[in-house]
Amino acid sequence: MLQIYQALIRSKLDYGGELIESASITEKKRLDKIQAQVPRIVVGAPKDTATEALLRETGEMPLYLRRNLASVKHYIRCYEVNSDLLAEKEEWLKHAKQCFLSRVESMTNTLDHNPSSGEKLSISKYPPWKALLPEVTTYTPNDLKWQKVFHIYTDAAKSKDGRCAVAFVVPEKEIVEQKRLVDGFATAKSELAAIHLAALQILTSTKDNNIVKTSTVDTWRALSRAGTTVSFSWVKGHIGISGNEQADRAAKNGLELEPELSFRKDTNDIRENVEDLLLKKWQGLWDKPKTECGRFTHRHSPDVSRLASFSANQEARFSINQSRSVLIADSPRHAATKLSSVQT
Repeated sequence: MLQIYQALIRSKLDYGGELIESASITEKKRLDKIQAQVPRIVVGAPKDTATEALLRETGEMPLYLRRNLASVKHYIRCYEVNSDLLAEKEEWLKHAKQCFLSRVESMTNTLDHNPSSGEKLSISKYPPWKALLPEVTTYTPNDLKWQKVFHIYTDAAKSKDGRCAVAFVVPEKEIVEQKRLVDGFATAKSELAAIHLAALQILTSTKDNNIVKTSTVDTWRALSRAGTTVSFSWVKGHIGISGNEQADRAAKNGLELEPELSFRKDTNDIRENVEDLLLKKWQGLWDKPKTECGRFTHRHSPDVSRLASFSANQEARFSINQSRSVLIADSPRHAATKLSSVQT
């Protein structure tokens, strides 16, 4: 039910969110009422259940925060393609205090990096189907082809407060290296940084080791020219592969180190930082619930999440929905009535 809402209804509520946020409060409340109805149906809660508790249980961020996120993403897209929208920025700000650009700037001013400081979108002169790129496969431990090669495991870790660390492990040579990145990088960027460091480790043992490479693909191409065959494989986590588990622990331990690696942040990093910022704003609202129902639910679920609290399993979901009324009922009397009906 929640997935149906996200696919068919929420997508319509989000459409044009960067412009709708500038609409009147009355019009936006009409959309908020629609959002409040769906989690009440999904959870099976009574009509008097607080909306803030329902949104927390279903992992649904309030619509106004989602619209602010859409505004920043649209701003970044305009910057990447050099849109005329930003050229008319002063004219926009002159006529409306709550316009699209003023809202974006009020959010991005609190970030370490403004969207205008990120790398712009670069389009390669070669089409993707003609580009020389490495193939990525899935690692299968029982496959004989993986037993005759040199293994290097990489991983990255990111804490809730934005700290990032990377690590790579070479079991055959007993090499474990971990480094802390500067704060605020996207998770995908950190993963690529770990692969890049591992590729440079291989490059130092080849004839081409005096060339400094600035990207993972460049390093892979240099290794290919040097006669070294490199294959990239995705390894499923926590299935007992010792090298992968060691890299995972090393990356997490690297979060306690001092930052020593830095890359220029691109727009993807800024997008993820904005998402983290809005999640913190949602957490701030949830930490001050306005209703007794919200305070009761907060004691059991103090942290917000964009994932639903209940299981996707149909049978488990049914039993949880039956008891959910107890957790988010508005009054102790109502809760006692519901509890007795569930127990019988």
